[in-house]
Amino acid sequence: MENSLEGLHISTPQQSGRNAGRHNKRQGKGSRSMNIDKYRTRINHEVDQNNRREISARLGLLDSDELRRVKEAVSNIKLTQQPVAIPISTTTRSVGFAVALFYDRAVTTWNLQQIEMIATIHQVYRVALWAMHFKIWNAQSIQIEPVSVVQALQYITIEDQLRSAIAQVGVLPTTLAAVLNSVGRIQTQTSLYHSGYSHMPQNDDQQLEYRALVVNPDNIRDTLLFLADVNSPAAAVQWYQEHNSIPGLYFVNGHLVNTDDIYPAGYDVQMLNTDVTAFNNLVTRVQGRLPPHQFAHISWHGKGDSGGLWSNPVARVCVTSDTEPVIAAPRAGARRRRLADGSIADCDQAPGRARRYLRSTLCDAQVGFHSLEATNEDQAVTGTISLTGEECFISTRYTISGRSVTSASPIQILRNITDLPR
Repeated sequence: MENSLEGLHISTPQQSGRNAGRHNKRQGKGSRSMNIDKYRTRINHEVDQNNRREISARLGLLDSDELRRVKEAVSNIKLTQQPVAIPISTTTRSVGFAVALFYDRAVTTWNLQQIEMIATIHQVYRVALWAMHFKIWNAQSIQIEPVSVVQALQYITIEDQLRSAIAQVGVLPTTLAAVLNSVGRIQTQTSLYHSGYSHMPQNDDQQLEYRALVVNPDNIRDTLLFLADVNSPAAAVQWYQEHNSIPGLYFVNGHLVNTDDIYPAGYDVQMLNTDVTAFNNLVTRVQGRLPPHQFAHISWHGKGDSGGLWSNPVARVCVTSDTEPVIAAPRAGARRRRLADGSIADCDQAPGRARRYLRSTLCDAQVGFHSLEATNEDQAVTGTISLTGEECFISTRYTISGRSVTSASPIQILRNITDLPR
C-alpha cells in the first residue's frame, strides 16, 4: 500500500481554495495584449499554411499536362546567341625586321650582287608588306561577329587582281610566317578576338607614331614623302628613324632621299606581280642552301593564333641600313656580251636605283609583354617576335591588362631563329 501511494499528490481544501482563487483573479491589460498577440500569430500561421497548400496545388497541376504545354511552348521559342568579339589593334613593324634579317642571311648563301639580281631587299619588303595586308584582309572576311567596341578597326579593301598576285606566294621565311600567323580571327576557350588596323588619328603628332608602327601599302608612300620633305620637322624625322622598321632607307641631312627605291609612285598590279615573281625566285634559290626549318608553307586564311594576344608598350627597336650610290643597276635576266678585255657588259639595263643596299643593323631592347590569355611556350615566343600588339594612339591595346606577363628581346629572338645552323 505504501508503494502504491508514492507520488500521489492530494490537495487539501485550503490549497484548492487558493488555486481556485488564482483562476478567478481578474486579468490585467498586459495579459490581454499577450493573448491578442498569440491570436494574431496563430491566424498568420494558418494563412501561411493555406497559401502553401494553394501553391502546392498549382504546382501539382503544372506537373501534369499544363507543365508539358509550357515546356513545349518554351522549346518552340528560338533565341539566337551570338558571341561578341574583342577588337585588338595590329602593328606591323616586325615585318621589316624579319625581312632585313632574312635578306642578310640569304646573302650569305651566295653574294650580294647575285642575290639582288634575283630580288632586291625593297622587292622582298614590298611583298612581305602586301602579304601582311592580305592576311588582315582575309581575317576581316571571316570576322562576322559584332565587336565590343564599334568601329574600333579599319575596314580595308584590296582589288581582285592585287589579291590574286599576292596569293601566288606560297612559301615564306619562318619568322615572317610567324608574324602573319599572329594576325586574324583568334578563338580561345573563353573568348573571341578580331585583329586589324586601328584608325589613323586626326592629330598630326599622333599620326607620326601611328605611321611608324602601322606600316601598310595604304600609307607607306605618304610616310616616305613626309620623311623626304625638307619642311618636315627635324625632331619628327629623328623620332621616326629611332623607331623605323623599313629596311634600305637612306637619309641625307635628316631627310630621306631614296623614296622611289622603297615604294615607287603609282605602285600597281604589274609591279606587284614583278615583285612576287622575284620574291618566289629568291626563296627557291636560297631554300636549298638554308636549313629547312627556316621556311614555312603558308595557306591564305583569316585565322590567327594566340601569339597575337601579346601586347607591349612601344618598343625602342629599329633598323638602319648601309647603302651606296648606284648609277644604273642591271636587270635580272638582261642580255649580256663579253667585251674585248674579257669583262661582261649589259646590252640593256633597267633604270638605275638611287642607292644600292649593302646590309642592315638592328637595334634591340628588352621589352615587357602582357597577354589576356595564358598561351603555350611557342605562342609566347611568336607573340614576342611578331610585335603585332604595340600600343599606339587610339589602340585597343591600351584597355587590355594582362593576366600573363613576360620580358624578352624581340630582335634577338628573331636573329636566333634566322641564324640557326643546319
